[in-house]
Amino acid sequence: MFVAESRPGGEGIAVAESFVGDFDVTLTSDANVPATVADADAVLVGADAVFPDGRVVNKVGTRAAALAARDAGIPVLVVCAADKVALEPHPVGDSEAGSLYDGDAQLDVCDPVFEVVPARLVDGVVTEEGRLDSADVERVADEHRRWADWE
Repeated sequence: MFVAESRPGGEGIAVAESFVGDFDVTLTSDANVPATVADADAVLVGADAVFPDGRVVNKVGTRAAALAARDAGIPVLVVCAADKVALEPHPVGDSEAGSLYDGDAQLDVCDPVFEVVPARLVDGVVTEEGRLDSADVERVADEHRRWADWE
């Protein structure tokens, strides 16, 4: 099992440690994930948001992993709680510029923490309700809409 470090917070480190003893675990850098995908049976990623149309917001690097998985013919599964199905756009902003560059040159810094992964790169969404297809994701979104409109 390969586990990405998950910068900037490093959440993947604790995840990797939690699997030691049950699996052979290799912690790798986020940048190296696409190179590890070819040897995988599946790619599992989390999500900060899943939109009704199947797009997914997650940490930067998820799209590269999904593209590598597509090229290798390996499924990409998003694993998250059903409450991550989002009705509104999720902000996808940059981190503090100083975390990437703190020099004196007059240059712009682009260091996003999150990115949008197109639905075409996602093979399934798995929640506490089981594996959701696109109709199921839309159903969950409709439930969330009803709750949002309830007064």
